[in-house]
Amino acid sequence: MCADFRTLHIFNRKGGANAARSPALVVSLLRASDETACSGSGGGIGLAVAGTKGNGPGDPMNPKPGPCPRGAQERLFQVCENCANLHPPEFDVYSAADYCSWQDVLAVYGYSGPATTKPQVCTIRQVQSREECEGPP
Repeated sequence: MCADFRTLHIFNRKGGANAARSPALVVSLLRASDETACSGSGGGIGLAVAGTKGNGPGDPMNPKPGPCPRGAQERLFQVCENCANLHPPEFDVYSAADYCSWQDVLAVYGYSGPATTKPQVCTIRQVQSREECEGPP
């Protein structure tokens, strides 16, 4: 099934890959109801679509699991995800939320569990800050 929409985060790198980038310009693309093509390639960066809506970088795909085992407390997991073709670092997207474990993060983001489609087109890693993922502001 094709995604109904795709959210793009567009940045100005101001002088190269290692330079500070601008705040994101967030653009949402809506798919026409009669459009059935689900991925693109053929030059340029290209975008890959992994399944149904909510499958882009930073988008959870599954519900968050219940409480932590044995009454443990959740902790903050900072995530860097990239779903662009060939995974260039300038397309890394940061997100953060509280979870019980890294396994819960992977399940919620679609790298394991009922909606395991992101590993086919995306990469995910744990980071210590937004800047480690996306570069300087």
